[in-house]
Amino acid sequence: MRKWIFILLSFSTPAFLHAGGNLSLTSPQFSSGSSTNTVVQDSSLTLIKEWSFGGQAAPAGRYHTGFAMDETRNQALLFGGQNELGSTFGDTWVWDLSGGWVQRTPSGPPASRYGHGLVWIGDKFLLFGGSANNQTWAYDIAADTWTYIPVSQSPDSRTLFGMAYDPDQNVAVVFGGVSDNATWIYDVAASSWSVFNLSPAPSARTGTQMVYDKTQRRILLFGGKDWNSSALLDDTWSLDVGNKIWTQKNPTAKPEARSEGALAYDVFNGRVFLYGGSVSAGLAGDLWFYDFGADRWSQHYEFDPNQPAGRFGHGLIYHTQDQKAMIFGGKQDVAVRSVWRYVFRSTGIWSSAALDVWAGFSNVTPNTWDSLTTTFNSKPSYTDVLLQLASSSDGNTYDSFRGPDGSTQTFYASSPTPQTVWTGHSDKRFIKLKAAFNSNDPPARAKVAEFNIAYNRAPFSPVLKSPADNARINDSTPLLAWNLTSDPDGIFTDSPLLYQVQVDTDPVFSSADISEENIPAGSSEVSFTTGTLLPGDCGIGGPGPRIRRDCMAYGPAHSAF
Repeated sequence: MRKWIFILLSFSTPAFLHAGGNLSLTSPQFSSGSSTNTVVQDSSLTLIKEWSFGGQAAPAGRYHTGFAMDETRNQALLFGGQNELGSTFGDTWVWDLSGGWVQRTPSGPPASRYGHGLVWIGDKFLLFGGSANNQTWAYDIAADTWTYIPVSQSPDSRTLFGMAYDPDQNVAVVFGGVSDNATWIYDVAASSWSVFNLSPAPSARTGTQMVYDKTQRRILLFGGKDWNSSALLDDTWSLDVGNKIWTQKNPTAKPEARSEGALAYDVFNGRVFLYGGSVSAGLAGDLWFYDFGADRWSQHYEFDPNQPAGRFGHGLIYHTQDQKAMIFGGKQDVAVRSVWRYVFRSTGIWSSAALDVWAGFSNVTPNTWDSLTTTFNSKPSYTDVLLQLASSSDGNTYDSFRGPDGSTQTFYASSPTPQTVWTGHSDKRFIKLKAAFNSNDPPARAKVAEFNIAYNRAPFSPVLKSPADNARINDSTPLLAWNLTSDPDGIFTDSPLLYQVQVDTDPVFSSADISEENIPAGSSEVSFTTGTLLPGDCGIGGPGPRIRRDCMAYGPAHSAF
């Protein structure tokens, strides 16, 4: 009876070797990926944080102006102010992103003034006080009309006070600008003012800043100048308008004491932010974010050659359409009319271009994706980058981005410690990386220098040289020989591959008759003579065995052991 022998060749690497290679993603690759709210700056991938100069505005330079945003129409209103010569303005200007500045000429506007309060109240703008008067006015931006509102009682005449609108209560609040610390509340629906002497409450002050935090549903007040001592203040207070309760906050770090800065609410980040003001050493040009829930002021200063110079008495709005802050005017050595835009993004997504582990090769073997590491240029507290991978066999159809357990809901940690890649990506030659940036401490942001994905490509298949196919061996201990194979990962630069041979008379290799591991390569080929006799009549007379080369395949030992 004719018997056949089947030979399986495989190979492995010594345990001290690290077969495979690495795909390194750095600044050039960052620029070729797709980005949402991330940028490449100073060879780092990071969240957007950017100042940009918006040019010189059409209105004359001024400070202590009224500047507020219509969040429905995405238009800003500018009214009044003063210049360094003491002249006051009574002009009405409207700005929007597409049309720029347009001067309006409504009939019967308020008299010229400075240091007044101007807030948007849902469908109109509300103006109060300024230049030592206590008038209340409304402006309809759609109809271009100013309307004087007669009231039975009103706050005393005042200048340089805080004013904010609470849309949940539909009221505007005025505080400061006079010698007392009473809290005045304007009921928009009833067109009436009411006064409340609350305790505790901020001290009497001028030049304070106020804004409504839409997430916490509280009005926030910061700083100003003490009415009695003229000392600059750095205290932070919140007002629960519905319950008429002032609460002093106690943040560990806080901005320098100042007056005549400006506050706005950043809808995207859910934070109040502060820019500029008058400080003891001169003019502040810093920007701080306040996290109400954590009671934390954050600055995380980074030098930016494009940032504006310090100023006080400027207008500050948050433009809801493109989610950027906008500064107009203020005073430096003179009253200015420059416009500056600022954007910070506390979340952002970057996805790499497709990465091909077999790029440049005409032949391929099985591959594994082994580990993922991240190198940071900086990673402040409360910031993180979460990673996922998506793979493809053909480079066209990709699976969903997945985490280390194969779920779309989990993420790899960004760490210099290698993160093991989910085995479901194995034997997929194409892969993409997605990085989700986040910051819970704006404007702190992580800066990634490099992502590194380690892989392993199996060496190419060895080819049997002896015995030849259909050859008669007539030898129960034949000499087996095969070619030196090549490793696309360049393993030969470290140490030669070791080979394994198995011989069996059963094509399913249920139990190999001969099995030998760690066979070293010779100078021109690999050869091995077994001391184990082939079973039965293999190699002893008769037609002889046949070597099936199509049975040669990669065994599980192709990875390091």
